[in-house]
Amino acid sequence: IIEEVQSQPGINQTQKDQALCAMMDSPACTSAGPNSIIPGMVGPGMTTPAGSGPNRSGGQIIHVTNLNASGPGSLLAAIKASGPRIIVFDVSGYIDLQDEIFISEPYLTIAGQTAPYPGITLKGAGFEIRSHDILIQHIRIRVGDNPNGPNPGSRDSLTILGSKKGEEPSYNIVVDHVSMSWSLDENMSTWYEGINNVTLANSIVSEALSNSIHPEGEHSKAFLVGPTTRSLLVIGNLFAHNNDRNIRLHGDTSTLFVNNLVYNWGVASTGFGTKDSPKVLEASVVGNVYLRGPDTKSTSPIKLHKETIAGSKVYVADNQAVETSSDPWSVVKLSGSLNEADFRVDSPPNWVPSLTPVKGNETKNWVLNNAGARRADGDAIDSRIIKDVINETGRIIDSQNDVGGWVPLVENTRGIGGIPQLKIPNNPNEIQASGYTKVEEWLHALAKQVEISKPTQ
Repeated sequence: IIEEVQSQPGINQTQKDQALCAMMDSPACTSAGPNSIIPGMVGPGMTTPAGSGPNRSGGQIIHVTNLNASGPGSLLAAIKASGPRIIVFDVSGYIDLQDEIFISEPYLTIAGQTAPYPGITLKGAGFEIRSHDILIQHIRIRVGDNPNGPNPGSRDSLTILGSKKGEEPSYNIVVDHVSMSWSLDENMSTWYEGINNVTLANSIVSEALSNSIHPEGEHSKAFLVGPTTRSLLVIGNLFAHNNDRNIRLHGDTSTLFVNNLVYNWGVASTGFGTKDSPKVLEASVVGNVYLRGPDTKSTSPIKLHKETIAGSKVYVADNQAVETSSDPWSVVKLSGSLNEADFRVDSPPNWVPSLTPVKGNETKNWVLNNAGARRADGDAIDSRIIKDVINETGRIIDSQNDVGGWVPLVENTRGIGGIPQLKIPNNPNEIQASGYTKVEEWLHALAKQVEISKPTQ
């Protein structure tokens, strides 16, 4: 499809880029062209070449050929390889982990869209990233409460780490169409110094476990943004059945929270300020939908906690909730003696050029039809979550067993049982007229195929 668009006569490159953008059907969609790792999307980190390496000089293509947690042919071995690399999958099914997969080598693409039906799910643990120029697409991460797994006090689906003891911080990271759930600490978090240029897009962040085995007790948290994380875009995602931190921003951060759907939060939804980082922050909260559910207790979807420092710049616009009125700040609660005038600004302080959000009243349908890994496969867990939002049902859970646990996942292998081998293009690193390499264009087409959602009604 992409080759057909690029070969159309009589239209210029800008028009071709706009056509690709329309195909991606994204609220972050503009004519960004080959400067974006995902056609048509803009945002922090999107200019990364990821697994194609610096200046798209070429990366090796590594096949995952089994579902082992480690060893030759495993996902872990492919991630631990050095140099630019694009990981493709010849298998589908669960990868059962006892420890997190630590990503420390830069220039990496994990292309879950290449797996045969019904895709790859990580079970028991997720990813920890301390590196740069990373793209992860179309992977499911279902962590769970196995007492023999990683430390329950820090067991996330996805953690991005900065510099703790002089290491290079993480930057240029894109997480797109990923489904993550059943974590014990947060489903996703950033922590330590210097993280920057990160986008979480088109994903489902659901059912962080509540009264489970976390050492602090109740701990159903969706997404915690740690101090000094800057240039973070969270766009087009579904947050469902998480008690708290949908999202929560420390001070000394810069965040765009745009066109997300938050459903059935418990005690708190989107929050600003923490006692651990009493510094100013910048945030733009635009075009989101906050839909109450059976467990929702808080009175307002957006809250500035008492630790929010005066001088912070907070822009709020076009968010949909029961409180919504002509005043954009009708959806905001200020704790204690905080004064709105100390925070409210009339233009987004950290906006990405060319980013055009969809209207808030269009966000719900767009997210429900787009978010999550490999929507074409009709994953039973994501489908259940989406139906919960539509029907305003479901609850915050204490264990994955409360909702039936891990569903059966077919283990298919390419080349067996009539399942075709991957047809990787010849000369895969050859740069095309689009500015992308042949293999990147191929990955874009495969992503589009698995993003075709099944009906949610």
